[in-house]
Amino acid sequence: MKKRFFVILIIVFGLIFFTPVSLTDSMENSRVDYIVYNANFGSDEADIEAMKFLTPSDYDEEEVLKCLSRYKEYRTIFRASDFFLNDMELEISLTVNGESKTILLGNINYMTKAYGAPKHGIYNADALRNELLDILNLSDIEVKSSK
Repeated sequence: MKKRFFVILIIVFGLIFFTPVSLTDSMENSRVDYIVYNANFGSDEADIEAMKFLTPSDYDEEEVLKCLSRYKEYRTIFRASDFFLNDMELEISLTVNGESKTILLGNINYMTKAYGAPKHGIYNADALRNELLDILNLSDIEVKSSK
């Protein structure tokens, strides 16, 4: 009986802990702080000069938030750590319900609240990246697919 209870408890915990949630809970309580586009994505050399910092005046924030709200994140057991610049095509910094979130898209696809905090995977991250590139008018630049 104890074994059965323990198994049920683990299943319930797993469902609660790993249930996907929207990247942005509500558009009213969310804002995009900035977006970084790496024009050197996928190349062998990292070049800080290839990074383009976009501010809210460079894009339609409502469209970006609408796009993000259609995609879901899920918890993982891994922590956010170092990565190579050329593995990231887009970095999106958000404030959602007063909490900071960073979304990284490219060869690495995850959301985190801080360096060293748990990573949250993103379902259909390549589709999200491509949709954001269209919204940001960056899709005419050669888009390299993630590994």
